[in-house]
Amino acid sequence: MENQHDLNNIREQLTAIKDNSLKSLENIESINLIMVDDNNGSVKDAKLGAQMARLAEKFKEMSEVISQTEEMLRDK
Repeated sequence: MENQHDLNNIREQLTAIKDNSLKSLENIESINLIMVDDNNGSVKDAKLGAQMARLAEKFKEMSEVISQTEEMLRDK
């Protein structure tokens, strides 16, 4: 792709996705804190905890792909 205007728009959208992804990870961490039992430090619902861990992993994977894509665009 050679159109600089389009490349800049793509970069802006990737930045927005990355920012939203980071906010989502913060929200997942907040959920994890809510789910910890104050009495013994264990997770209140193991199934839900596993699901949150899975969701966090997907967001981390997405962040890696975004970083790789940004790296590709740096040379253009």
